[in-house]
Amino acid sequence: MIRLYFYSILVLSALIHSSFINAEIASVNDKQIKSSYLEFIKTEVSKQGQQVDKKMERTIVNRLIDLEVINQKARSSGLLSNERVVAQAELSNQELIYTLYLQDYIINNPVTEEEVATAYNQYKAAFNESEFRASHILLTSKNKAELIIKKLDAGESFGVLAKKESEDNDTKNNNGDLGWFSKETMVQSIFDAVKNTGSGEIFPKPVKTQFGWHVIKVDDVRPLEVETFAQKEEFIKTELQKIKLKQHLSLLRSGARISVAE
Repeated sequence: MIRLYFYSILVLSALIHSSFINAEIASVNDKQIKSSYLEFIKTEVSKQGQQVDKKMERTIVNRLIDLEVINQKARSSGLLSNERVVAQAELSNQELIYTLYLQDYIINNPVTEEEVATAYNQYKAAFNESEFRASHILLTSKNKAELIIKKLDAGESFGVLAKKESEDNDTKNNNGDLGWFSKETMVQSIFDAVKNTGSGEIFPKPVKTQFGWHVIKVDDVRPLEVETFAQKEEFIKTELQKIKLKQHLSLLRSGARISVAE
């Protein structure tokens, strides 16, 4: 964490130095290391609940000295004339300023309690999701899976075939039972299969996942209980912040003269 603070100082020192008293805490080859750097790091470390004692303060000062020594050496060696190095430094600086600006925007334009409550009520009103209990037989090939489906269509027992043929050792001896699951807790392709299949029915085609080919049987379906406001509040707030930031960025782009080389 402290390393991040040092990095922040290097790229943003020109922006923050006027916020602090710029007394000298050390120097390297007559180049001052200003107290603004130390005070900034101490403030940020304190925000994280860490106490900055004299020992840590000395560690910070020594690190600032090391940074200045290396910085001077990099300049004298010609490293900073390397186009790739300059580009990387400039991009890192821009990325950090981008992040800090958007953080500041959210602080000054927060999502309100009313906005969160309205979004939750809309979510609750539109909520119409189900959770499923299903069983599967895992096979190594599509052909094997298609053969199992034919056997099931002919009346053979799903549980018996699961015990005999499934490659999933965790479920094969329990009739292939996958338990209850929702969209958030199941592989997408399997969820897509069960959501279009009625209770007690077998999905008519093998389903491919990273584990192999699955024969899927839906055992039961029930309405999924809507999450409470307390459970959903932080998620909604984060999503509304994302929307607000996206809208603000779009507004800034619309007010800028932007051209893209062909």
